[in-house]
Amino acid sequence: MPRYPGAIWEPIAGATDGPMTSYRFMVLHVNDSNGADLFGWENNGAHSMSSHFQFPKVGRPFQYLDTAVDSWCQANGNAVGISFEVEGFPTEPMNDNQLQQLGLCAAWVHATHGTPLLITDDPINGSGLITHGDGGAAWGGHPNCPGPYRRAQRQQILDIATGTGDDTMTPQQEDELAAKILDKILNYPLSPLEPDGKTPAGPPRPYRWWLTNGSVPADRGYNGIVGLLARPLPAPVDLQTLVSELAPALSDQLVTALAGKAGVTAADVEKACEQATSKVLSGTTFKLS
Repeated sequence: MPRYPGAIWEPIAGATDGPMTSYRFMVLHVNDSNGADLFGWENNGAHSMSSHFQFPKVGRPFQYLDTAVDSWCQANGNAVGISFEVEGFPTEPMNDNQLQQLGLCAAWVHATHGTPLLITDDPINGSGLITHGDGGAAWGGHPNCPGPYRRAQRQQILDIATGTGDDTMTPQQEDELAAKILDKILNYPLSPLEPDGKTPAGPPRPYRWWLTNGSVPADRGYNGIVGLLARPLPAPVDLQTLVSELAPALSDQLVTALAGKAGVTAADVEKACEQATSKVLSGTTFKLS
């Protein structure tokens, strides 16, 4: 059963008509909203809508359906195209993270299913990366999906997929992405657990709060993670100090667990922490989003 290893697997119930008949297309969509994860929407049978993938502005994509079956995303194009939903609006371009993740996923679709890494606007005789709007009325009649800005970015996606594009971020872009990743981690809610490791011992609070207001004894569980911190941090703590303390405080186990919950990879977290820490040590301002 084909599942993209670079995505977070969140299977939805039903919302498919069965096996794909071909893999002629990768179909680019736009959410027309800001929301990283569409699981709640797509898993609601009342909406009669599903997609194979969702590409958020920050972090890894989500996969809701195995690519062996079709999605309910482009009407008559469902059984011939892998659907790529993308966070945001038609009036804005996709960001660097989305382009990178789309390129990597497109490379996997090509290797797994043989879909050509080509741009096409022809839903009848073409094959490759196409927009939802190109399908016309037969594909649901969404002419502005994903919009002109995103339509024009298809070559960037394919360049990344084929390894010919320059996907290197500028230092400012790296800082912005690191700040967003750290913000996701620091705001992720954690609940203390009783010694049995299962029973909640108090209300959930953001990870940021636990870092600044005390420590967790090494013999206590924290959402299944033992020993969140081995020592307390001084309170109050400004964000710069908080960031500098974050990297050494995170064990490999905690990095992996929190990365998964935040929708990013452990490598993303480690890189963000290292980058933020170096900024702090050098005296450079590092602003969390």
